[in-house]
This record gives sequence, structure tokens and C-alpha cells, in this order.
Amino acid sequence: MDLLCVEHLALHRAERWHLRGISFDVQAGEAWGIVGESGAGKTTLMNLILGLLEPSQGHVLLSGEAWSNIPESVRRPRRPFIQALFQDPMASLPPHMTGFEILEEPLVIHARGDRKTRRKAAEEMAAKVRFPGLALAQKPHQWSGGLAQRLALARALMLSPSSSCWTSPYRRWTRPLLAICWNCCWN
Repeated sequence: MDLLCVEHLALHRAERWHLRGISFDVQAGEAWGIVGESGAGKTTLMNLILGLLEPSQGHVLLSGEAWSNIPESVRRPRRPFIQALFQDPMASLPPHMTGFEILEEPLVIHARGDRKTRRKAAEEMAAKVRFPGLALAQKPHQWSGGLAQRLALARALMLSPSSSCWTSPYRRWTRPLLAICWNCCWN
């Protein structure tokens, strides 16, 4: 069974087609890349895959089950299985929350653990991506871009997703951060 199946996906908005006829399958353990010019629809495709947008045509299956065009009440319990890492970590991190709160939030939303176990899980994930423990008490504006990238990666991995979608994550990543990513995601 495919981990992710995209079949004849299309999006029509504001009297124009943004995407048409996109189909592909991703098996467990595979990594796929979507390449294209700016404005080609890569982020739109990611948003359709994540269920943040609904397709005009076609559908997305996640582990063989419908993922697109379903009520949020059905999708919500399955959201932990697919997570996102967005292009601009600073824009994707809530500025009013500390690093601890950002990492604990997915666990709170999906009712995983109590306060003590969520805090421990946040500390462990931060250590895994080499995010300094002392910086967990700070807010995003107090971090460098590299630290923000590490925390965004940690947040995407907090629920141990079986699949993840990333928009241009490597553009500004350093070699050490790429090595951390490799170790966290593929080992």
C-alpha cells in the first residue's frame, strides 16, 4: 500500500487553474522532490497534500484512506501521520510562544501525555536536533535563523509522523543542520 497517493489532483481558483492532472505515489521510506520555477505551484501542491486546501478535482489518499474532501472532524485524528516543514521557519513559528510551548503544542492538541511527559519529550526532541535547552524558554525573535530552523524541524517531528511535506527547506540550511536532519529523519 502507498503511504501517499495523489491522483489527478487539480486546483481551480479565481477563474484559473493553479494545478492540473498531478498524480504520483510515495512508498514508505521514499523521499520525493517537486521541482519548479517560482510560482509553479509547489507550495499549493503541498497545501493540497496536507489537507490545508481542498482540490477541485482528484484526490489524496494517506495510507490507503481518503485524505482530501473529508470533514476536518475525520481528518484531525489522522493529522499526526503527516506533518509540514515550511520554507520560512520564522514565519511559521508562533512569535508569542516559547520553544517549550511550540514543541509541546502538537502533543497537547492530540492529547498525548501529561504536562511532565510533554516537557520531557520537548527536551529530548530539542536535544535530537541540537537545539540548546536554555533557548527553549525563549521566544522565536530571540533565536538565530539556524536555531529557528532546528526548532521548526523538531516541531515537525514531535508526533513521529509517517510522512512529512517540506517546502524548500534546504535553501538556507548549513551542512551541520542537513546532517542533523538526515540523522533525525532517515536513521
